[in-house]
Amino acid sequence: MHKIANLYNENFNFLIGKDSKWLENIRLNLIKQIEIDGLPNKKKEIWKYANLEHINNINFKVTNSIKNHEILDESNIIQLIDGKYILPKKIFNQESIHIENLKQSINNFENYFMFNKDYFLNDFTIDINTIFLNEGLSIIIKNNKEYHLHIKYKYLNNDVTSFIRNIIKVNKNSKLFLIEEFENSESINNFSNIFNIFWLEEGAKVEHIIIQNSQITSNILYSSLVSCFENSNFNQLAFHKGSQSSKFQHTTNLIGRNSSANHNGIYFGKNKQYLDNKTTVLHHEENCKSNQSYKGILNDEANGSYLSKTVVNKKAQKTDGYQMSKCILLNDSCKLRTKPELVIYADDVKCSHGSTIGEIDQNQLFYLRSRGIDKKFAEGLLIKAFYQDVLKIINDNLSKDKINSLVDIWLDENYNGK
Repeated sequence: MHKIANLYNENFNFLIGKDSKWLENIRLNLIKQIEIDGLPNKKKEIWKYANLEHINNINFKVTNSIKNHEILDESNIIQLIDGKYILPKKIFNQESIHIENLKQSINNFENYFMFNKDYFLNDFTIDINTIFLNEGLSIIIKNNKEYHLHIKYKYLNNDVTSFIRNIIKVNKNSKLFLIEEFENSESINNFSNIFNIFWLEEGAKVEHIIIQNSQITSNILYSSLVSCFENSNFNQLAFHKGSQSSKFQHTTNLIGRNSSANHNGIYFGKNKQYLDNKTTVLHHEENCKSNQSYKGILNDEANGSYLSKTVVNKKAQKTDGYQMSKCILLNDSCKLRTKPELVIYADDVKCSHGSTIGEIDQNQLFYLRSRGIDKKFAEGLLIKAFYQDVLKIINDNLSKDKINSLVDIWLDENYNGK
């Protein structure tokens, strides 16, 4: 248990907010609480299906050397290389966006840090992110503006750790199209803990796309907290293919009337990969809508987990909430654990959930084979058709093409059609 305290003391000078007394107090209290509670274990419901070997293996290593890599200077592309953001000069000349490193503005965000406690109480992954926070951005999309932003994460050195927090505010009647792409590389044993806080004011809209194709030896912990005010909409698609172990958790609060949220995911697992996904939507006001829909393909000895939850408070009448989880298992050695959950305190709602796990539809396969299509190719067609309805929820065609290309690579390299 002293390891976390020792790591904190040894690396204090690398942390964001090291001169902020309020943040130091939060960090010291979190360390003290972890020492009392102990590390995550299977006895606690929240960690029942998690890969604790990954989560409890906490390290801290930064690097000051970036290997040869093309630095992009496009107004809408931000790179994070070896845990450090590289902001293009052109982005500072854009009228629609205000952006700065979190280190420069950390003292302005005490309320955001305190606000999180209500939704991630004693969440080890968020607590560790707060303790070791060493990189982040403050992003504001100005009133009545639209902006397309692409963040690319890449590691070139080995064994690098990143503890990142981004605070993203989308002002009234504005739109943000955000793509976060985790790129593959030849580096090994890298670790990312990322926490994104989205704040959508009245009439704001966000389309958020995650394309996770990290190197197979990497580990990722990713959390998001979204607050949607009146008439705002948050639309998210998360695609997962890389990383040996990943845990993605997304929580959205529908705070304003007529707000809505969509959490959609597509995941592919092979070998001994561990893919852990969790989505939660909390309905606080009436006439709000939510959709949580994930589809996965698992092969070899891959393990997956998808937990979805909808909470409807008493005040949130006329709620429309939907949950669905579907997964295809390509052999008997892979596993998926899924748990849809509805907690409803209102009496005028329309909510449903469902979950299915199975193999490729043999009737559909027979139909394609009877038309002279090779078995391997036919199964590949059925796999690609399986997730297309989820992919349709996003509007960015380049991202759709990217995801389909990554699936083609997965099918060619890892699926033998037997």
